[in-house]
Amino acid sequence: VVRELHEFFPNSAMICGPCGMTVNYWSSDLKRRDVSAMLDSVFSILEKAMLVKDDSLIQNVVWRHMGYDKKNGRAEVTVESL
Repeated sequence: VVRELHEFFPNSAMICGPCGMTVNYWSSDLKRRDVSAMLDSVFSILEKAMLVKDDSLIQNVVWRHMGYDKKNGRAEVTVESL
């Protein structure tokens, strides 16, 4: 996932200050998921991809479960400086 983020955002500037994150999530199946674990994964990916200097900078978080989409389960993540 980290490598793919570098391909999608090759010249993006790293966020080095307080920021907020919104995740819109569509599940691809009906399994129950641990939202806190999924958020932790997103935090780690953003830091490892060098999109956010330190995941502790993410201060405001919104998680929206958008429903079920069997063919196109996904998470759309938006990170914005505060």
